[in-house]
Amino acid sequence: MTITVKAVYENGVFKPLEAVDIQEHEILDLSFSPLPKKKRKIVKLGGALKPYLTGPMPSYEALEAFIQEEHQRSLDRLLRQMDGDFEERDDDDAG
Repeated sequence: MTITVKAVYENGVFKPLEAVDIQEHEILDLSFSPLPKKKRKIVKLGGALKPYLTGPMPSYEALEAFIQEEHQRSLDRLLRQMDGDFEERDDDDAG
């Protein structure tokens, strides 16, 4: 009987990408046919961040800093709310 299973090779181990009906410790003959690499889709963050950004698209570093600042601002707001402080602050809407 021959079974064809897609697998990924990680850390020296072949990991099936789908369920297989094989007994533990069963010895198998394997043959390989690498699949063609998928073209990677490029995501333009300008669309997702457009409401927050104005002007030309900033550099990666500037985007990373912006996202980190927004993340920290959001965490700070959440921590205040967990302490019962639901007051809106000017820095809540900065960006």
